[in-house]
Amino acid sequence: GLFMFEESDADLLRTAIKELIEALSKVSIKKELEKRSVTDTLTGLYNRQGMKEYINKVTRGFVSEKERHKFTILYMDLDNFKYCNDHFGHEAGDAVLVAFSRMLEGIVESSGYIIRYGGDEFVIIIPDKEYGVEIAEKIFANLRHNKGFKKVIEELKNMEVNISEKNRITCSIGISSGNVSGYSGIAMILKRADEALYYVKNN
Repeated sequence: GLFMFEESDADLLRTAIKELIEALSKVSIKKELEKRSVTDTLTGLYNRQGMKEYINKVTRGFVSEKERHKFTILYMDLDNFKYCNDHFGHEAGDAVLVAFSRMLEGIVESSGYIIRYGGDEFVIIIPDKEYGVEIAEKIFANLRHNKGFKKVIEELKNMEVNISEKNRITCSIGISSGNVSGYSGIAMILKRADEALYYVKNN
């Protein structure tokens, strides 16, 4: 038979479509807010909250407290970052942080998780493997090769800049590894990596 589509049906359809769009929009906004809460807005890396959620997610997957998993953590901060900010401006500092983040992503790839822990401090968490030293060596080699992001600063300032070797952006890294069975174990490795970084910075 012939189906008659009346104006009242059209109104109902329009209302249903409108409600569906609004519902989908709310879901999209919720997901975006959730993503922002765990992501550093400047670099796009995990932030501290993102790191906590990642560790919680990983450790929830542990079958029992007797089951132990290998983790390596690199805790690092940029040397001479204040010099960069003071001499070339905070915009240059931001550009260096972004360039450093992309460099870390290129080195770590899918082997671990990179966190901007705050300011010029970064953390790399590597599950199941222990090759923190190799990653650190690659970071140092990259920084030497690009002369502490000199080109990044020059492109931003649109001029050649002179940065003495002692004032170039470099990096100090503390490394710690361990077999852990839960959140507190990973937190302890992070604490030891932080202590190793402190030792490196002061010796």
